[in-house]
Amino acid sequence: MALNIKNRQAEEAVTKLAAVTGESKAEAVRVAAKERLDRLAKAEGEHRAQLRRRLARIQDAWRRSEGLSEDDLYDSAGLPK
Repeated sequence: MALNIKNRQAEEAVTKLAAVTGESKAEAVRVAAKERLDRLAKAEGEHRAQLRRRLARIQDAWRRSEGLSEDDLYDSAGLPK
């Protein structure tokens, strides 16, 4: 499959990357794209974990203010009541 890049800055960046790494332009693009996808997936996972922690803190604060326990909120199977 062909990829036709019609952007001078992108072409220059890929050319420099290939020269530095010793890879072909195609391999340099493939590796760079995979590395970026991996970073985005990791950032997404970290973001989700951060949101889970924040939600847990909010839930804990709410429970304390309402005087609720886990038993008040969840049934024996761990599902919300």
